[in-house]
Amino acid sequence: MRKVLGITVCSALLLTLSVVACNRRGNVSMKANVENALDQGGYKDVKVNEDRDKRVMTLGGKVRSADDKARAEELAKGAASGWVIANEISIEPQGVERQARAIESNLDGSIDKDYKAVLIAHRMDHIRYDVKNGVITLKGNVDTPQQRTEAEKLAAKTPNVSQVVNELQVKDRR
Repeated sequence: MRKVLGITVCSALLLTLSVVACNRRGNVSMKANVENALDQGGYKDVKVNEDRDKRVMTLGGKVRSADDKARAEELAKGAASGWVIANEISIEPQGVERQARAIESNLDGSIDKDYKAVLIAHRMDHIRYDVKNGVITLKGNVDTPQQRTEAEKLAAKTPNVSQVVNELQVKDRR
């Protein structure tokens, strides 16, 4: 009887361990997929951050040209189908890296001030946002889906904005 019980317990334990191992293998993160695609494409200096809850993959780091930035984004989109790809990669041509960073910083400052003025004019200045390398990421809560859409449209119309990532949540009014 003890032998049968021991075999049953061991079998159950082995079955549990194999299910866990299979689930782990099948649950590869999107971040790993994107990093692998970027590495294979030769973009080892591009960093990847993943927000699983919002299904947003943020690309950072630096590349040498606008074509490289676009290609890195294409690779990420292919590896993370259905996710939002926030392309915050800095373009730093060889030999003028410091000047390129200064220009991007000045552009981001300009975008920040312009968008803030637009939000104030539309009485939406409660909306939080970040600006990095031409990408505005909208954050926080709004009262209606229309406000969410309007904030995104206003951001997209702001001069020098290359992309808008809308993470605004509509408040639940129960």
